[in-house]
Amino acid sequence: MDHFDKLSKAVMKEKIHEKFLTGKMATEEMEKEIRSIGERIKNSNKQRKNNL
Repeated sequence: MDHFDKLSKAVMKEKIHEKFLTGKMATEEMEKEIRSIGERIKNSNKQRKNNL
């Protein structure tokens, strides 16, 4: 995971956490969303490597 991926992941997690704190998202939804962020980043990294 490069620096850009780490930064993107942190920003997305922060947005999800804000929704959770304001009551717009349940705990289960928050956990699911955070897991899906990791999967998306892994998939995009695989695609980048395949395109090289």
